[in-house]
Amino acid sequence: MEYLPIKTRILRPPKDNLLAVFRESLPTLLEEDVVLISSKVVAIREGTTVPVGTDKTALIRRVADLIVPRLYWSSPLTVSHHAFLGAAGIDESNGNGYYILF
Repeated sequence: MEYLPIKTRILRPPKDNLLAVFRESLPTLLEEDVVLISSKVVAIREGTTVPVGTDKTALIRRVADLIVPRLYWSSPLTVSHHAFLGAAGIDESNGNGYYILF
């Protein structure tokens, strides 16, 4: 098995066209090839983003299935989409002014 990273342009929130990025960047795929895509990229494609001015704590409460408070850490441990995630998987790094939801 061989992993080949494919460099693409940066997808920009609040919503971007993932299929256009595929057309621009992917080489010709062969039978049995597999393409792996991060959940963050898929979220940007789906437009599951919220402007950063939104109350992040309220947003975590809204999207998490379960919240485990941690007094020693700034963000709670949560269960969301059947996985343990910090802050319900809400990501603001490189979000261009948007929270990107898991």
